Amino acid sequence: MKNILYLSRSGDFGGMEKHILDLINAVNKDYKVYVFSPNGPMISKYISAGANHYEAYPLGSFDYEFALKVRRFVIENQIDIVHTHELEVSVLGLMGLIGVKNVKKIMHVHTPITNWRHTFLNKIFKAPLNFIANFVVANFVADKVIALTAIIKNERIYNELVRPSKIVVIPNAVDISDLQISDIDRAKYKTEIIKRYNIPINSTIIGNLGRMTIEKGYDLLIKAFATNFKNDINENVKYHLLLVGGGKLEDTYQTLVNDLGISDQVTITGKFNDEDKVKFYSTFDYMVFPSRAEGFGYVLCEAMYFGIPVLASDLPILKQVSDNKLMYFKTDNLDDLELKLSEFVELNVDTSEYKKALQAYSTQSFKKNYLSLYNLLTR
Repeated sequence: MKNILYLSRSGDFGGMEKHILDLINAVNKDYKVYVFSPNGPMISKYISAGANHYEAYPLGSFDYEFALKVRRFVIENQIDIVHTHELEVSVLGLMGLIGVKNVKKIMHVHTPITNWRHTFLNKIFKAPLNFIANFVVANFVADKVIALTAIIKNERIYNELVRPSKIVVIPNAVDISDLQISDIDRAKYKTEIIKRYNIPINSTIIGNLGRMTIEKGYDLLIKAFATNFKNDINENVKYHLLLVGGGKLEDTYQTLVNDLGISDQVTITGKFNDEDKVKFYSTFDYMVFPSRAEGFGYVLCEAMYFGIPVLASDLPILKQVSDNKLMYFKTDNLDDLELKLSEFVELNVDTSEYKKALQAYSTQSFKKNYLSLYNLLTR
């Protein structure tokens, strides 16, 4: 049996972490799997799927000790493939393997760095370094570079200058096994969540689920919600915004909610147990997905499978993944989101075509594609 090592910068719930779990499930019968990442709620799932986990991750962009740790581990355990996720671990992990024989190196930056939302100082100092590091590692160190869609492949070729011959397009898997519930359970879960967070019983609930980072656009959604629904005096329809997840901007967004005077109409849950995900989807009447940048959009796909009407930013990647089946607003445009949100909640949205758009992302195709790539590299 061959050996594979996955490197990640997070052990929390999220799209990248779910992707790694899907990889473990796809290859665990053919490869002995190791994972380097921080501890977090996803780790028990990795272990249950058959992976061996080690708490190892970069403490900064210049953590050469991490690079040496990866190098020693690969040599001592005769690792055949190292598959990295996101830029920092890719640069450090793969640079640490220069000169190591008989190991194949796969790089995957889930969201292209040209789509990242940098602060002004980062644009001046960090963004150019990120670009150079990505360019060097992708072109001259990695054996292959993963792109989730053709759109991301083009982004990496034309904006990040990665050689086309390096890039392999493999879409994510959308595993809907844990989303298949009865209408009775769905109603029960909605009642449970409404009670847990003291949401008014007759509220129409607009939701989103994910990390609270600038790329996810929660600030836009909060402001658009306040513009449309603050102190709603319509006795027949009361709106509530349910934002599921935590992250480094959680406190910032709670302050924004308070400053806008809508704290009684908005719930920010913080981090949640993965088992509760289906309960939150059961609670949403509408989903707004206002991301400024995305690598794929797991949450978007899961909401579509659940039949929740979705309003999304018009990022090309989201339009491709959803097969243009949704209502969209101009990315990072608050005025357009405010306008489209007011129209969106008045529509009788037809979600009957949503599931058809997801057929291209089966777990079977995902497994076949990755095993073919891994076996090709190591034959």
